[in-house]
Amino acid sequence: MAKITRKITDIDEDGVVVNQFGTAYDDSKVQVNQNKNFIKVFTDELMKMRKKMNSTDIIVSTILMHFISYESGMLTKTGKNDERYPLMNEDIEQITGLSNKVIVKTMKKLVDIGVYARTKHKRSFKYFANPYIFMKGNKINRTLKDMFKEYQ
Repeated sequence: MAKITRKITDIDEDGVVVNQFGTAYDDSKVQVNQNKNFIKVFTDELMKMRKKMNSTDIIVSTILMHFISYESGMLTKTGKNDERYPLMNEDIEQITGLSNKVIVKTMKKLVDIGVYARTKHKRSFKYFANPYIFMKGNKINRTLKDMFKEYQ
């Protein structure tokens, strides 16, 4: 592990050293995928869930991670905080390539086991990801927390 030290010196207007300190950082570690979208996955919880899931459930929930919005946890078409465009069953069909019958059955099961919550939206549903399993960002809104208060 190579450490690099950088010395910083503050000098006043008369040229007198006022403050001098060094900072060290480890150059053996690098950042990857900076400024790219990412999801927090709580692996212990995911491993508990996998016992209740078949391969289709796992694939669908993995693909849908991309569409989780920040703070609200809603599955949206953009995956951002744009709740005007909730991800509907028809969208999930198109994204996954699975039939309507399979999507309805899979999403019902994922809701039943607590991976997602579902609320009625006109003639369809809005889905919300369980923040105890996966989420975007580092905070969630209180409504999402209340949706999953029974989970833990």
